[in-house]
Amino acid sequence: MIQAVFFDIDGTLLNFKDHTAPDSTIRALRKLKEKGVRIFIATGRAPFQIDLVHQKLPVAFDGFVMVNGQYCLYQNQVIHSHPIPPEDIVGILPYLKEHSLSCAFVELDYVYFNLVPEFQLHREKNLKSTTPRPEDDPAKRLFTHTTYQLSLYTSPEEEGAAMACIPNCRSVRWTPVFTDIIPRTGGKAVGIQAMLEHLGLDFSQCAAFGDGGNDIEMLQAAGVGVAMGGSAVEVRQAADMVTKPLEEDGVEYALKKLGVL
Repeated sequence: MIQAVFFDIDGTLLNFKDHTAPDSTIRALRKLKEKGVRIFIATGRAPFQIDLVHQKLPVAFDGFVMVNGQYCLYQNQVIHSHPIPPEDIVGILPYLKEHSLSCAFVELDYVYFNLVPEFQLHREKNLKSTTPRPEDDPAKRLFTHTTYQLSLYTSPEEEGAAMACIPNCRSVRWTPVFTDIIPRTGGKAVGIQAMLEHLGLDFSQCAAFGDGGNDIEMLQAAGVGVAMGGSAVEVRQAADMVTKPLEEDGVEYALKKLGVL
C-alpha cells in the first residue's frame, strides 16, 4: 500500500511554459489527501522559491524535500538539514575566477551569483518580468551564511574539472545549461529517506514522480518510481513506470493505473 507520494515540481506538477497545472493534477492531489495518502514536494528549489507551489497548487502538502534533498520540512518542522561545508566551497572559488564561470550559491532564503550569466543579463534587459539575480562575493558570505547547493553554469563535458576542486560534493544535472552541486552524501533519495523514517515508513510504501536527471535516484529508491512522459531516456529507464506527459493528465493517469486512486 502506498502511504506517501513525492512529486518533483517543474515538468511534473507544473509545466515549464507558464508554471500551471492541469485540473486533473490538482484533482488527483486532493483525492490522495482524501484517501489519507501523504503528499510531498521533492524539488531542487529552496524554501524561498516554494511560493509558486502555494500559488499554483491549492492543495495542502504534508511536507517538502527541498534543495535536492538537503533541507526537509514535515508540517513546518525541520527533520533534515545537510548543507555544504564552507571549506568545500572554498575549493572551487579559484577555479570559478580563473575560468570566469558563473555559479549560483543557494541559501534557504537567498540565492546569488558570483558572476551573473550572460544569458540572464540578456533576459533581464529584454523581459521586464524577469527577476534580477544579485551578484555577491561568496568569499565574504561562506562563513556567515549557510549554503545548501551550488548551480554551476558549465557544460556536461567541462564539469569534471570543476568537480575535482570539491571532492566532497557531487553533481546532479537536469539541464545542459548548468548542474546542481550538493554534498556527496546528499540527494533527493536521502531527503526522502529522512522523511519516511520520521513517519515510520520505508521506501516500499512510497511512490515518486519526476522528469529530470536529479530525480533519477528517488525514482530508483521509491517503491514505485514514475517518470513523466517526455522525460529523457535515462530518467525513463530509471523508473518502474512511464506515464503520459503532464499536459495529458499524466499524474492522474499513473495514480489510477497504480490503483492508488
